[in-house]
Amino acid sequence: MCDATCQQVDIPNANCAKDNYCKADLECNNKAPGACSTSSGFICSTTNCKKVAAGNEICDGKDNDCDGSTDEGNVCNDIDNCGSFGNKCPTRANANIACSNGKCTFTCKSGYLDCNNNAADGCEASISTDINNCGKCGNKCSYANANALCQNSQCSMGSCTGNYADCNKNSADGCEKNLLNDPNNCGSCGRKCSLSHTTKHSCSGPLPPGHCHPAECESGWYNANGISADGCECQKTNNGVETCDGIDNDCNKKVDDNLANIPLCSKQKGVCKGASKTCGGEDGWKDCDASMYLAQNSSYEVSEITCDDGLDNDCDGDIDAGDSDCDAFCTPDTTRACGVGACIGNQTCQANKTWGPCDGPDPKDDEECNKIDDDCDGKVDEDFDADRDGFMDEDDEEECKDFYDEFDCDDTKSGVNPDATEVCSGNVDEDCDGVVNNGCENTQSIISETVGKTTQPTPIPTPVAPPEEPSRAPLYAGILAIVLIVVGVLVYWFYFKPKTELADLAVEHEVHEPEKATSTDVKGYIKESLSLGYSPDQIKSALLAKGWEEEKVDELLSGAYGGLTALGQKAEAPKPTPKKPAKK
Repeated sequence: MCDATCQQVDIPNANCAKDNYCKADLECNNKAPGACSTSSGFICSTTNCKKVAAGNEICDGKDNDCDGSTDEGNVCNDIDNCGSFGNKCPTRANANIACSNGKCTFTCKSGYLDCNNNAADGCEASISTDINNCGKCGNKCSYANANALCQNSQCSMGSCTGNYADCNKNSADGCEKNLLNDPNNCGSCGRKCSLSHTTKHSCSGPLPPGHCHPAECESGWYNANGISADGCECQKTNNGVETCDGIDNDCNKKVDDNLANIPLCSKQKGVCKGASKTCGGEDGWKDCDASMYLAQNSSYEVSEITCDDGLDNDCDGDIDAGDSDCDAFCTPDTTRACGVGACIGNQTCQANKTWGPCDGPDPKDDEECNKIDDDCDGKVDEDFDADRDGFMDEDDEEECKDFYDEFDCDDTKSGVNPDATEVCSGNVDEDCDGVVNNGCENTQSIISETVGKTTQPTPIPTPVAPPEEPSRAPLYAGILAIVLIVVGVLVYWFYFKPKTELADLAVEHEVHEPEKATSTDVKGYIKESLSLGYSPDQIKSALLAKGWEEEKVDELLSGAYGGLTALGQKAEAPKPTPKKPAKK
């Protein structure tokens, strides 16, 4: 039996003598009690087992292949045969490979370390750039709210993350400010929120630029409009009670709302009962007009035109037939004349009891000189009579000669025409007879005589005075002369100056022949003539001269305008002369 140290060999069977053999798959080492031989080529002597064929030498200080040499073949330091033939040392990342005493080893290259103690991944840590092993294993680079960097084995702070910023430029506390909620650094470093009447601020995104908001307002101030940019813009007024003034008095983000004590409109009868005014903002309560009444009651009418609904539609206290407005309505299907001048026609009463359109001819674009109102504006031949004195401009004689015999020599002045009275002053031919101041010789002599007398006062006896006092006769004479001059001027004004204003007024108020003027025109003429100091008799004479009936004149003078006869002051200045309009 082989009781020496045995090693596994590639021998399928060992056929040694009984009790002197090498066990199958083993070879005898160092000593064997008997000699045996096998067909595998092994020889076992009394001293050693020797392998005839080549074996595996390993680095263990023994002759593993029984060739008489120990650890031959550099199996103790060859990286391709490290520890045994064919055992090649594996490569390691970022490392230098070596074989030492038959074992594979590695050392890290410069700038790298095996920080996880795992030979499989070699020297995995780049200590010059690895933020978790910067300069040495386990040295981790870290900064608050910022990206960390490892450069040349030194830690440094990179860019800030999220909404943070390094406002104090101190990497020790990283990016210390959140630009989305810091009112002292809102949106950017150093941007401090400062809103009107705001004691505390808040900050929000998005970035940029960040938005400041009032978090707390000064006492009595409110952010009524909900807009942050103007801060706490609203201060309660009127003790916080809303009134009509265009201001949000109670700072509830609404102007002139929930108003109390709303004043009523002036009309409170009929359908207007309860109608109230509307607020006009800074202008206060608006006066009620037709649109306001109508908005509050759709039955409202400015004048009663619905005369069968049992309502006081125009709010005057009278209902339907009891309202005088209803008297103006017509009977359906009746007709009446309508229009003026060349446009006279007829109109028919409609089913709603109002007159329909006038069916008269359309007005002409241009007025013709023919004593007809061609353009239907209520005026006859106005384009040829600029001063409206009834006489056409002599420049238009050719166009007007078939209808007019006399013409105006100055169509810019109503007091100058063939019917005017010559005024014995100035250098104007008022009556258009071609002679200035014609017929004024007697008047001029009277004036001269009067003026001459005023300039030659009767001598006043010089009063007896003490010798030492100067005479006062010159003073008295001067006063008397002034008085006489004034008297002379007044005599001339009231007795000799022709009153041409009546002609001017007649033209202005369209007072020519009765067929060319209405009672309204004459009333205006009478009113203004009385105010200028003309007597009713003078006015009556002027109207009768124009062809008005005496009965009608008396009615107009004693009727609606009768009270005006008390007026007695003449106008201080004549009315301005109208300019001649351009012809169409």
